[in-house]
Amino acid sequence: MKKSVAITTGVVIVGAGAWLGATWYTGQRIEQQSQQYLAQANEQLARAIPGFQLRLEQESYERGFFSSKSRYTLVFGKKGDDEEQIRVSFKNDIGHGPFPGGAISRGYLMPKLAYVHSELESSELLKPLFEMSQGKAPLWSDAIISYDGQANTEGGIAPLSYKNDDASFTFSGATLDSVYDHRKQAVKGSLTAKELLVQDADQDSPVNLRMAGMEVNLDNRMGKFGLSVGTTGMLIKSIEVSDSENDRFVKLDKLGYSVAVSEDDTMVNALATYSLEKLRIAEDDFGSGEIAVSIKRLDGPALKALTETYQQLMRQALGSEPSTGMQQADIEAVLANGQKVLAGNPVIAIDKLVWRNAAGDSLLTADVEFTKPVNEDGTPISLIEDHKQFAIKAIKRINADLRLSKPMVATMAEQVLRLRGMPAEQAKQEADEQVQTMAGLAEMMNAGKNDGDNIVSKFSYVDGRGELNGKEVPVAEMLAELVSSGGGMDDEDEMMYIESFDDESLAYLLDSTGYEYALDASGRMFTLDADDLPPTEIKGTLVCDPDCTVLRMTAVYGDQKAPSAARLKEWNEEYGEFAPASITKKGVAELHFEVDASQILDLETIESLLQAFLGTTDEFGDFIQQ
Repeated sequence: MKKSVAITTGVVIVGAGAWLGATWYTGQRIEQQSQQYLAQANEQLARAIPGFQLRLEQESYERGFFSSKSRYTLVFGKKGDDEEQIRVSFKNDIGHGPFPGGAISRGYLMPKLAYVHSELESSELLKPLFEMSQGKAPLWSDAIISYDGQANTEGGIAPLSYKNDDASFTFSGATLDSVYDHRKQAVKGSLTAKELLVQDADQDSPVNLRMAGMEVNLDNRMGKFGLSVGTTGMLIKSIEVSDSENDRFVKLDKLGYSVAVSEDDTMVNALATYSLEKLRIAEDDFGSGEIAVSIKRLDGPALKALTETYQQLMRQALGSEPSTGMQQADIEAVLANGQKVLAGNPVIAIDKLVWRNAAGDSLLTADVEFTKPVNEDGTPISLIEDHKQFAIKAIKRINADLRLSKPMVATMAEQVLRLRGMPAEQAKQEADEQVQTMAGLAEMMNAGKNDGDNIVSKFSYVDGRGELNGKEVPVAEMLAELVSSGGGMDDEDEMMYIESFDDESLAYLLDSTGYEYALDASGRMFTLDADDLPPTEIKGTLVCDPDCTVLRMTAVYGDQKAPSAARLKEWNEEYGEFAPASITKKGVAELHFEVDASQILDLETIESLLQAFLGTTDEFGDFIQQ
């Protein structure tokens, strides 16, 4: 008996020792891996949303034997610029494996790396949000993390409510369930919410909004070309907008969308579908609709290269990477990869656009197939050298078919007329007459043909030849005219891309500002009459040696006190690359801007930069007054 007790005691001691050792090891592993996962998270944030300066920072990590505490902050804005940063913090309680209590209580009996409870932390910025949630954490999550990197998460948004004299809203809260696989970079989950109520207490016309049965589902993984592939969907079972004072009511039943992205060894495909089961306005059922849009045969490697170039340029533009501007190599890479995408003959299609009501249904289908633009001898057409021919030759074919139900259109027209107050019998007669007129005009203009209760139309374009309902139409000429008008210049010989400024391009840019301007006798110096902007003078000059490749502009703030050297340095550290500021010997603040047309810029880009500079002159005026 004593021997069995000794053996049992030994087993318990060994087991307890093993558990304690595993717990200590797990705690160390979690702390060591936290920095690795933090770096990966920031890399994924930068890649997923390159247009935002968003990053995650670890504020603290306190490791204990059985559990640890940590604090992470999501930061919006540049490093070192505390005044401009928005900081949102989360506190985390981490239970160490192999048998964390939180996991066991939820039925996970196998060894796990950790159980992590996270919740949004209150701050002065988030104080109103915590008041809406009655002091509870507005966001929270419980994650059970396996040793292989899989995380099973339950979380949610707390119920929220707010009310003042003008408006009120109530949100039921939301629940989140997800599974994340770190190795595959895959996530599958759902977010559901029961109800959102918004009431506008405007005394003249109070409006109520009610959304019920909201659900978002996703099942995605990182694909081989750096794009997320899988499915995403959203459904709102009911949306109601009512105005009790004027007896107005609109209801949408089952409004939803779904997106599916797939890939094979070389290509990426995508399909987006939007649907509405029923649209009700007042007492009338206006019907239901659906649209499905697809993109097929996108060259995966080329698309990946284009995405990486775009993300790099966005990071440079926001200052998270040293900016070198868009170099010739970048331009050549973008053009080359764009050619590869077109060489795969991608297709953009409206697979169906349908609307139906009790009287009938109408349907539109259309698709455009692209190809790599080449000359007659097979050599590639350059986008920069001949953008018009590039755009025309890039379209291989177009097909479109329309079937328009006359009874469906007449019924909808009648409903609209009745909503406007027209008597029912008169509304029906007016609607029928409108549809008859529309059908006659369609025949007369060869826009469609009458086929029983339908108006049908068919358009095709292939190999430079267009046909509408059996009759040839000059599609190539129309495309050429469209491309020319898109370039913003009337002269047929003027190119979208310029290497130097001349009288016409300068006039185009100055006209685009919307301000009056005055040129000197040489035509190379000018002033803008921008009385609504803070500067006392905005002047510009063309730098010619001998070609006029550089446009320089200066905004003078003659009636404002110049900023201190520290404030000037602060401005230039953040905006100096685009619009540097200086102070003249007379103590007058100036803001500068320069653009070089020889860097293969098009007029529309230069126009956008010029407009951005004018907007910056307003911001600088506010800056030096602070």
